[in-house]
Formats: sequence, C-alpha cells, structure tokens
Amino acid sequence: MERRKVIEAISAARSEIVMLYPFYGSILMNLRVALADCGTAATDMRRLIFDPQFVLRLSSEELQFVMMHEVMHNVLRHCIRGADKISEIYNVAADIVVNSNIMKSMGVTSFAVDGCEVMHKAPDSKEGYLYSAEDIYDMLLARGMSLPGGDESSMQPAAQANKEKKNKNQPLDRHDLWGQIKVDQELVDELNRILRQAIDDAGESGLAGMPMEIRRLAAELPDAGRVNWRELLHDFVQTACDDYDYSFNPVDRRYSDSEFLLPAFNETESYSVEDIWFVVDTSASVEDEALEVVYAELKSAVMQFTSFKAMLSFFDLQVTEPVEFDDVDSLMDIKPVGGGGTDFDSIFEYMADNMDEKLPRAVIILTDGYAEWPAEEMSQGVPVLWIIVDSNRMCPWGLTVQIEGE
Repeated sequence: MERRKVIEAISAARSEIVMLYPFYGSILMNLRVALADCGTAATDMRRLIFDPQFVLRLSSEELQFVMMHEVMHNVLRHCIRGADKISEIYNVAADIVVNSNIMKSMGVTSFAVDGCEVMHKAPDSKEGYLYSAEDIYDMLLARGMSLPGGDESSMQPAAQANKEKKNKNQPLDRHDLWGQIKVDQELVDELNRILRQAIDDAGESGLAGMPMEIRRLAAELPDAGRVNWRELLHDFVQTACDDYDYSFNPVDRRYSDSEFLLPAFNETESYSVEDIWFVVDTSASVEDEALEVVYAELKSAVMQFTSFKAMLSFFDLQVTEPVEFDDVDSLMDIKPVGGGGTDFDSIFEYMADNMDEKLPRAVIILTDGYAEWPAEEMSQGVPVLWIIVDSNRMCPWGLTVQIEGE
C-alpha cells in the first residue's frame, strides 16, 4: 500500500511538471525513477532516486521542486563538473544555483521542502541563478564557506545533515553518487540528446526564460540526428524486440534494494535492439545532402542504445548484401554503393530469397520515397518503418516518419 502511494505521488508530480514546466518535464521523462533507502533524493545522471519515506512527507509542490532539483543537476552537468573540486563546497554551490533557477521558473522568492528553507542565495546575497556553480564555489572558498543567514551545519553533506537538527539551509538531496559516475562519450551524447529534445519541447519562448548556462549549453550542442529513435521505436520496435530489461546493478551497495518504477522508455542502460535491418536508398534521386542526413540518423540510432546489433544494406534497383554493425565505428566502415533507379520491391524480394530462415525483426527503410510503393504482403508480416527524407511522400502501409534535411 505504501509503495503504491509513493508511485502515485511521483507519477502525479511528474505529470504536473510536464504540464507546468515543459523544459523540466521533457528531461524528467528521459530519466528513470528509482526507490531506495537514501534519506532524501539523489541522481547519477541516469536515474532519479527517492527515499519512499521522504516522498510521503512532501506535498505535491515540494516533490515537484525536488524532482526539478535533480533534473537541473543533470542539465547543468553538476554531477561531473565538480569532480576536481572539494565536494562539500561544490555540492552547496550547485544546490544554490539549482534552487535559485527553479524558484525563478516558479515565480517565488523563497521555498521550503520538508519544513526547511532551501538555499538559493550566493554569499554576496544575490540570487544563485546569476552565477555558475563554479562562481559560487569560489565565493564560498574565499569566505570560508559561510552563507548569509546560515550556519556551518548548513554546509554539511546531506547524509550527515539528515542526522542533525533541521536547519534553515539543510540540503534536500545527496550527492555521494556523483563521484562514482563513469563519464564516457555515450553519456555525453545522451545528455546532449536529452537537452536538445527539452529545448525543442520548450520552444524559443521557453528557452528565453532559461538560465544563461542552459542557453550557452544549447548554443554549443553539436549537430545530431533529428529522430528520437527510442521514442519512435517505442511502439514500432516493441513488436519486434521484446528484450526489455529495466533492472540494473548499482555501483553503490547502499542502493542495492532499489527498484525502478515509471521507467522512461528512453533509458539507454538496458534497452537493446537486435536483428534490425536498415536499408538505405542510394539511388540517383537521393542527393548527397540527404544521404548525410540518413547517416546522421543511423549514428544517432546507434548512440541511443547501449546494446545495438543491426544490419545495413543499400539499394537502388538491387539490394546489397546486409553488413552487420553494432557501434558507430563499424557503421562508418560500411561504404554506400548505388546510383541507379529505385525499386522498393527489391528489398522484400531479397528478404524472401535470402532471409527466409531467419527474418529480421524489423525493416527500417531510409529513402526519399520516389518510387512505386511495394505491396504490403511482400513484408511477410515483418514490421516496416519508412523514414522519408526531404519529401512528403507517405507509404500507404507500415509506419512513415518524415524528416527534413539541412
């Protein structure tokens, strides 16, 4: 019964955030939620972790604040930016920045969580959203780590502060997982994708009200594919790939009892794709710019999953033999060939002649769509996704997604 109440509370708070604060909501929907005996809340840039008892003590608005607090730590990369700094001081600086930005978004000048006012002002008494965590970190160092109106106990890590008498500036989450985060290109790419999607969801007006740091990060985001493959394939590939596994092995034994709830589909850590056949149109009608977009989407698809095993062919009037790939390097080793006319029938004829003993779980065709559509029965019941580049063509069967080039 208690677990159900916790799940309902988190689900309701998440829904409110999605409606009221689209930017935060978009990022929140890309993170899994876990329950653990952690005292308050925590994040490791892939999960939001909550103590059930802490959740039950909070009002809906307080829980929304805590969830956005964890989201902001992820957005601003605090979990990895402070790796070379004194953790206790950087943790406080990061919290001040995060809390102040959230309060600015909410239109409030003060806020309390679980009976404690949250830290939101820098040591110079100005709002934290005016600074970066590094700026406030330097201020705290210069001033002996004191805050206006606070005491030194307010600077303690959450795990220790929770054992002390509640004070005005008690931290509302734990940062002890931050030092255990493995930073690799996959994580960076995923963070960039999540931020890019959140910016798109918020729109120009929403981004205008975001912190300067977020706008700077937005301007520095590298180009990437336009398709959120995991979201797109949620319904499509689910019929072809049934290997969902939301379990994980946490690096910290204190979180070993954690169970995931409300899993975001977009979790890379445990979602695998196998036996998907990508078929790329290299006929004369497909311009080089469109082919570049296609390759950007293929790279994006690979990077959005941890376990990715697929096959790639090219086609014009004929189909090349499928080549397996499981990462970006092996993908880029496959060179496109073609340049003739376009015949979609050739794809399914090849499948019937050469894959009858083991059909692909799904076929994803990237094309401009300029050819006669094949008959649906040629698919032999295999799910087919049409990615149409720079064209408003739409296949009368299967799933069609249209994307624009540059």
